[in-house]
Amino acid sequence: MQTIGVVLAQVIIAVLVGGLVMPAILFAVPETRESGPVVLVLLVAVLFALLRLAWPSRRRDA
Repeated sequence: MQTIGVVLAQVIIAVLVGGLVMPAILFAVPETRESGPVVLVLLVAVLFALLRLAWPSRRRDA
């Protein structure tokens, strides 16, 4: 159950950061204005993957 909570928190963080960064990307790179939703999905996916890599995992001591 705790794993689901961690993944859900990572998804929420990725979506929030993606939503905050997306206007800057749309303004800085005019080519992204036509394909905005695709860029947003890719941005959230990359942020989620980076969070999964950087998030410290629980250590199970036997």
